[in-house]
Amino acid sequence: MSLNATGSPNSTSVDDLFPPNAVADKLLAGVLFLCMCVGIPGNLLSMLYFLHKKKRDLATCLYVAVCTVDLCTSFIHLPVMLAFFSDRKPVLFGYKRFCTGWSVIFTFQQQVSIFLVLLLSVTRTILIVRPFMSISKAGVIGALVTFATSKLVYELTLFLLGDYFGLYYTYSSAAVYCFYNVSKDPWSTVDEVLSAFILGVVPVGITISFIVSVTKI
Repeated sequence: MSLNATGSPNSTSVDDLFPPNAVADKLLAGVLFLCMCVGIPGNLLSMLYFLHKKKRDLATCLYVAVCTVDLCTSFIHLPVMLAFFSDRKPVLFGYKRFCTGWSVIFTFQQQVSIFLVLLLSVTRTILIVRPFMSISKAGVIGALVTFATSKLVYELTLFLLGDYFGLYYTYSSAAVYCFYNVSKDPWSTVDEVLSAFILGVVPVGITISFIVSVTKI
């Protein structure tokens, strides 16, 4: 028995509830390896194709951004694959700073990817509803850069504060992922408020401002 996330005794940890399965782990590792083998060259070639297009319109810029994020996604699952191949031993996740840094980068690229899909959906919807309306490329890129910058500043601040106070992400063999120990974090409430603001208010505000500013009759 061990302490759970809330620190209460006499409780079973997540790692105890979900013991590893060697066959399933190797299968998952193989799937991740296949995704890397397909995703890395595929996204790289797609990115190079769009970068060499003579017409640099809005769609081309967004597709380049999507390919870049997806390329990073293909690389970032390497530590997870190694852990699955090693019977869920931490391997690279055994280093506290790497575990924390990996979680920060993973969260950042994941949420930028979601925001990119949001931008693509908004721009496609505008062009369908108002086919003769032009969309400012600078406005779209500005919205993406604003969100990515705010999210990056937040994640880096969280990482530096954790490093300063010695509050690192810890590896869980059940999830093959690094988690934040909220019970030991004196900034947990502030972290939750800022996270909700960055993930909720900022994207909505940027999207509304984007729709208002980039559409021209």
